Amino acid sequence: MLRLLALLAGSACVFAADVPAPSTPKPATIAAKVTPLAPADAAALVARIKELNAAMGRGDPEPLIKHTHPAIFPLAGSRQKFEEAVRASVKAFAGYRFEDFTVGEPSAPVRAGDQEIVFVPLVIVMRIEKNRLRSEGFMVGVRAVGTTEWFCLDGAGFAKQPEVFAKLFPGLPAGLKLPVSKVEVLK
Repeated sequence: MLRLLALLAGSACVFAADVPAPSTPKPATIAAKVTPLAPADAAALVARIKELNAAMGRGDPEPLIKHTHPAIFPLAGSRQKFEEAVRASVKAFAGYRFEDFTVGEPSAPVRAGDQEIVFVPLVIVMRIEKNRLRSEGFMVGVRAVGTTEWFCLDGAGFAKQPEVFAKLFPGLPAGLKLPVSKVEVLK
């Protein structure tokens, strides 16, 4: 069971549904915020996250590999090892039943060097064997300032190790607080 919870906590998974959206995480008051996210940019990021989760649900690792921010590759050892890990995770999720998935509204962006970072809350309800789980977490949307292409990272691991997130994105504002992630077993 712990292995299954670890997989849930570390993966972006599933399809869109009807769970109430979590509140938008609010980073600490920071001078390095960039202009608010335009509605079209927010919609594009939410669509990208839904695309990635739909890919996970249908067992297709390629969009996950293509649209994951490359900052994560060194943590896996290399891009190749990252790709292998994603393919293995997608296979591991093949028997799980995803019941609900909701993407919330993206936060105001913050800047880390030449990167613009946004936190997007999400709620997942899924069944693993006889257990029904509800996960509240977040995705991280990242793009180069002035561009429109979003790359994503699952925030679950960063919520537990914010220092790793800070190392991946040097130049983050001091005092930035990452959103919280939690998993609960439902009846």
